[in-house]
Amino acid sequence: MGSAVAGRLLAAGHEVHGWNRTREKAEALVPRGLHLAGSAREAAEGADAVFTMVAEKGGIDREVAVDMMLSSVIASPMLAYRGPFVLDQPEQAWFDCNMMQKDMLLALEAGREHGVPMPLTAAANELLSAARGMGIDHYDLAVTYDVLAAQAGVKGSLVS
Repeated sequence: MGSAVAGRLLAAGHEVHGWNRTREKAEALVPRGLHLAGSAREAAEGADAVFTMVAEKGGIDREVAVDMMLSSVIASPMLAYRGPFVLDQPEQAWFDCNMMQKDMLLALEAGREHGVPMPLTAAANELLSAARGMGIDHYDLAVTYDVLAAQAGVKGSLVS
């Protein structure tokens, strides 16, 4: 998936710096203009936007994915706090999917009122709706990782 996205960005004339744990896969895009980095950190340094493709279905353990995100340039206080919930949900959620969806719906309504498109907010809202449909909405919003895993055909820790 990452090579397809990078290929489209290159075809549109964007400067793309990339890295892949399987270097040969990334090398195929070098003739098309990819700046091949020696590490994920190197690829992301100084970037205006960073895309991270890490999929459990591709054989990367959740522990590795969470550790990678927490030690990369995408790390934030929110990710540092909630990232571990992907591995082990707390007994009682402080901010469950229903509370988050309430806020998402308010944001989407404000966007509509002001004529502001909010496609990422809409997509996040759909993941929260899926969590509700799966009966796992009482967990912390980090459970959306399990929703994505289930949609990809991976058995998540909370999805049977």
